[in-house]
Amino acid sequence: MTHGVVVGDVTARSAVLWARADRAATLNVTLSGGGHGPVERIAVGASDYTGTVTLDHSLAFGGDVAGQNVCRDTPEGFPIMDTIRECEPDVFVGLGDMIYADNACDATGGRYGNCQIGGLGVAVDLAGFWEHWRHNRGDRASQRSLGTTSYVGVWDDHEVVNDFGPLTDPPTEPPYVEAHLLPLDGFPADERA
Repeated sequence: MTHGVVVGDVTARSAVLWARADRAATLNVTLSGGGHGPVERIAVGASDYTGTVTLDHSLAFGGDVAGQNVCRDTPEGFPIMDTIRECEPDVFVGLGDMIYADNACDATGGRYGNCQIGGLGVAVDLAGFWEHWRHNRGDRASQRSLGTTSYVGVWDDHEVVNDFGPLTDPPTEPPYVEAHLLPLDGFPADERA
């Protein structure tokens, strides 16, 4: 494949995978997840040695979950996750900030005045970090959605602390101390699993 692989013509229900070779060749495509078998396309001179495969019901993506005190709603949870599941994607790409470890969730009222599952503080240690993941993954709609599709995670800053990176790591202002998360070797072996 001299020009790599491109995914284009993306709609709400499909995308076209495109690849080009420098001579006649067979393009073999296998989409992981969703139980799809391999697809073969012949790339010949008449098509400028390109091959395309249309992927249906293929991809869903999202990010920025439960941040800035817009947390898991008490009666509804994260209803968008049921909407994603109904689209029957083959893969869900979590584009980062799938938790906001550096934000609190108040039970008495969310940012928009809604009742939400709260009592979750800013994560200043590994136990707090895990609690944020349990909070988000405890949502029934999220469990249904992630239980029926493959998941690819991409991290972003709020999964640790806002603007996390080489210039701001580790934060030293309250509520943080010398390091945002303690290393696993600082925990007993039975708490590492």
